[in-house]
Amino acid sequence: YNNLAYSYGYMKNRSEVTAAARKYIALHPDTWNAYHSGWEAHIVAGMYDEAIQIMEEAREKWPDYLDRISSYIGRSHLLKGELGKAREIFRQEQRPWYMCITFLFEGKYNEAYGLIDGIVKSAQKEKNLSREWTTRIQLALILALQKKYEKAMEEIAKAEELTQKAFGEDHLSRSIILDYINGLVLIKKGDYETAKSKAEYIKKKIQDKKLDIILMDYYNLLLAELFIAQNEGQMASGVLEKFTGSASLTSAHYWHIVARIHELQGNWDEAIETYLKSYSNTQLTYWGISDPFYFYWSASLFDYRVGILYAKKGDVAKAIEHLGKFVERWKNADPGIAEFENAQKRLVVLKNAQ
Repeated sequence: YNNLAYSYGYMKNRSEVTAAARKYIALHPDTWNAYHSGWEAHIVAGMYDEAIQIMEEAREKWPDYLDRISSYIGRSHLLKGELGKAREIFRQEQRPWYMCITFLFEGKYNEAYGLIDGIVKSAQKEKNLSREWTTRIQLALILALQKKYEKAMEEIAKAEELTQKAFGEDHLSRSIILDYINGLVLIKKGDYETAKSKAEYIKKKIQDKKLDIILMDYYNLLLAELFIAQNEGQMASGVLEKFTGSASLTSAHYWHIVARIHELQGNWDEAIETYLKSYSNTQLTYWGISDPFYFYWSASLFDYRVGILYAKKGDVAKAIEHLGKFVERWKNADPGIAEFENAQKRLVVLKNAQ
């Protein structure tokens, strides 16, 4: 019933996911995994109220897991778009990272940066090198979103200095991740030649050092991203067959690439379906090569991307619905964010056309 609940969740079969999840809980009422799986299967299906209800029931049964349960309830509200409720839960639970994510969902990158910078300082004070390493990468990504590319590179360099001390024998694998992030910043900057060199550097390092083959997915992600940035959908599509099986199971970036390839090739329905499937798939936040920050940042732009796709399809009502949600949520966004300004303009044109 556990596997069934997840399967129905991925298929968005609302009645069956609830039946399977409830059966699993009934058969194993004293197993935490029954409640966690029930929550996650409903989240994957986009059934946020039902997911919250399961965690409310778990609160009574699992008092030792209250912090975790509150986090799950907060994330349910976040993905449902109830940012105020999510933020209040994360504030009460003193979870600044998740509070940062709520600001990403509103385009408030300055506030998100401030929270992550605070986590970096806290990690330094506690001498928690691995945490400092991770959050410096996230600082770099926020800085790239703000088009502060040189500062983003500085954060990556600081993380590089920590890598060997923080991770010991695993430092080479971690350095691959840094090279990948570096490449993403270069692409964002528009420096495609240097980004291509960085991708080839990743490939060579993995081969020369005989590192785990799964790390080649970082090379493939970067290469596909590079082709997409240059509107070369066919070339990006050719990269998909080179990924390991882990990417489709664990990487939000992989599914974002799949959706954008469909978009470049004019496959609007397939692109929308891919965004829908990956939007609330929280399993893309904690396994393998996954990156929670990328998952939530991508989710924050869901209505924007899907709204544009509906407009391209000619479904004006759906386009207005999604772009309207996005503009309302981002109404207090930092100035100068291209996605928000584009959404505002498109929404005016669509409403006039309607």
